[in-house]
Amino acid sequence: MKISLKSIYQWYRNAIRHPKYRWWVILATLVYLISPLDLSPDIFPIA
Repeated sequence: MKISLKSIYQWYRNAIRHPKYRWWVILATLVYLISPLDLSPDIFPIA
């Protein structure tokens, strides 16, 4: 399954424009940016 950056961007824009999900998407984005936990492993691990 190949997911392009453009398709992710379009999904995000559509989610932001939908009034029912707008604040959930904004909240999830802020939590992801502020959270000290990573959903994906770092490229350069600190050891």
